[in-house]
This record gives sequence, structure tokens and C-alpha cells, in this order.
Amino acid sequence: ADGDETTALVRLIGELGYRPQAMADPEAAIASALAAPPPLMVIDLDLPGFDAGRCCRTLRQDALGDNTYVLAIAAADSEAGAMEALEAGADDVLLKPINPQNLRLRLNLARRMLHLRQEMRREREGVVQSASQFADSHRRLIQVALTDPLTQLPNRRHGLDYLQSEWAVAQGNTLPLAFLMLDIDHFKQVNDTWGHTAGDAVLRRLAELLRAVSRAEDLVFRYGGEEFAVVLPRTPLATAVQV
Repeated sequence: ADGDETTALVRLIGELGYRPQAMADPEAAIASALAAPPPLMVIDLDLPGFDAGRCCRTLRQDALGDNTYVLAIAAADSEAGAMEALEAGADDVLLKPINPQNLRLRLNLARRMLHLRQEMRREREGVVQSASQFADSHRRLIQVALTDPLTQLPNRRHGLDYLQSEWAVAQGNTLPLAFLMLDIDHFKQVNDTWGHTAGDAVLRRLAELLRAVSRAEDLVFRYGGEEFAVVLPRTPLATAVQV
């Protein structure tokens, strides 16, 4: 990324209460992360010569680096690169342009995940003494990992896992299954005209509406960006159209 963009991001992270250390050399950054793994690592997928997939895989193959929470920053039109980073081991992706609200949301999620991971490690080391404490920590970790932080709907990972399981049930029992994809038309105009805060409010409100009108057996989840999806188990085409 260009110097001004990186400087602005580092300043913004610092203003949110963190102590960022910027590194422009990908190889030096990976070496530093493996030598003394930071709790949180923000990587810019637009950095020239940077292989985000290799960076994430290298971290995840190391016992110490595997504990680092990786937040990838990607251009809005680089979906393929963002997906590659996620598949290689990144924990989350934040699309540009970056605004303080979205960055704060993602960093708060990272902090919650790191705290819950620490609780799990403490349990394994015998610090957490009761089975109920472990079960509670485990449930909270799963809940955070499977929930979209902005809309509080199930996230893409949870939704696609559910679709896969329902697909197997439908095939095995010759049952109908429907899957709806929803997209907000011209959503970019909302952000460009009213700002990302308004765009976030639209996404949250749509999530509330979809949750309110869905049936108990359906799963509404955020597929990505302004895209939502609904899994409708045991639902024939005519009923799916009505829904």
C-alpha cells in the first residue's frame, strides 16, 4: 500500500488504544512474528510483492504463530485475494476504504477472540478447574466464531456449514431443500452518499427484518458485504417463492 495509506491506518489503530508497529518488508514481518508472535497482526493484501497466502500459512504452521489473530485489509474489488487469505488462515478481512467504526468493530472482535482463546489455553493447562467453566468458554468461543459482528446474524462459515449438513439430509431422505440469495441493489450508492455509518445501519436493519420474517426452521445468514442468504430445509420450490 502507499505510504500515506499505511500511515493513516497505523495512526487510526493507535487512536483506538493499540500500540501498532508498522513493517513494510513482508519477509521481515513474518520473521518477527515467528520470533515473538504478536497477539494481533494486520496485513495489507495490497502491499507490493506480498504473498498473503504464504504469510498466513507460514504463521499457522508454527506452534507460536498459530495463536496470532490475523486481520487482512483488502481493496473492495479484491475478493479473490481476500478469500485466498481466509483459506490460508486469516481470521477476518476488512475491506477498504477503512473507517474508524468498522476498524473498531473488527479490532473488538479480535480482542474478544483472543481473550476466549486464552481462556481455552488456561483450561488445557489446568488453570480453569471445573468442566462447567470449560464448557461455558467453549460455547462463547464458538458463538463469536460463527456470528457476523455487524449484523449479529450467523456468518458465512456457519451458514455454509448448515447448508452442507441440510443438503446431506435432503439427499439422504429425498427431501426438498431451498436456498435463497439476497443482495441490496446499488448499495455502494448508500455508502458514497450517506457514509459507511449509514450503510452499516442499513445492513443491521435488513438483518433484523430478515430475522423477523423468517420461519423458525430457516437459517438467515450474512453471506458477505451486502449479500444475505437463507437456508430453507424441507421446503419445495413453490413455498420458497412465497417465502
